[in-house]
Amino acid sequence: MTFLLWTIGLLFAVITTNAQSAGTWCDASTPVAMCFQRYSDAASGVGWGYAFPTTPGDDFIGFWTAPVAVGWVGASLGGSMKSNLLLAAWTNDANATVSPRFTTVYAPPAVYSGPIITILSSSGVNDTHQRIVFHCANCTSWGASSIPQSGSTTFGYVLHGTSKPVDPADADTVIQKHTASGKFTIDISAARSDQYPLYLQYLLNPATPLPPSIPPPTIPPISSSPSPTSIPLTTVLQRV
Repeated sequence: MTFLLWTIGLLFAVITTNAQSAGTWCDASTPVAMCFQRYSDAASGVGWGYAFPTTPGDDFIGFWTAPVAVGWVGASLGGSMKSNLLLAAWTNDANATVSPRFTTVYAPPAVYSGPIITILSSSGVNDTHQRIVFHCANCTSWGASSIPQSGSTTFGYVLHGTSKPVDPADADTVIQKHTASGKFTIDISAARSDQYPLYLQYLLNPATPLPPSIPPPTIPPISSSPSPTSIPLTTVLQRV
């Protein structure tokens, strides 16, 4: 297995430094208006969104989207590959997986214990897109490093444009070297929302079936807290 890991190359390798900035993006496809700080890579169509609770803790909600052909997507929560918490994610039919990884050298990262990942409702795949929505607990600090509680910081991103992991049903599987990578800055203060408990409550329940045609995301004001509903999950997703 070690030989296979090395022959397929470094999972995250050296993340390039063409940093850009995340901005506010709201999901218009769900009854609860959920807003994230999100970066979208124009070349691949992949987007990485994050929401944090108002009171700093050890968790966040990730909202990642990609064209259906993309094999896997990932992130470095510290910007670079080495000595930072890495997350690799993919879909396998209707099932989504997020796998924490870690390395101190430029070599294939090992599976990392500590983070508690919960895949949330509205994750899945349709004919054109996939999305992975997850709660990541015990994910804001690792070793001597951490995501800052406020202000701007740098996250890294990676993706493979076509290939799924070797065994998509296994969170600990071998993952091929990425085909694209980069960095973006994210304002953690802007990513904190007093609606975070509502987001989490809603996403822990099955989501409403989504219509086949969904309007582009908007940025609506959040002035009240609608009640979450418990209805069946489907894999019809918003085109982003």
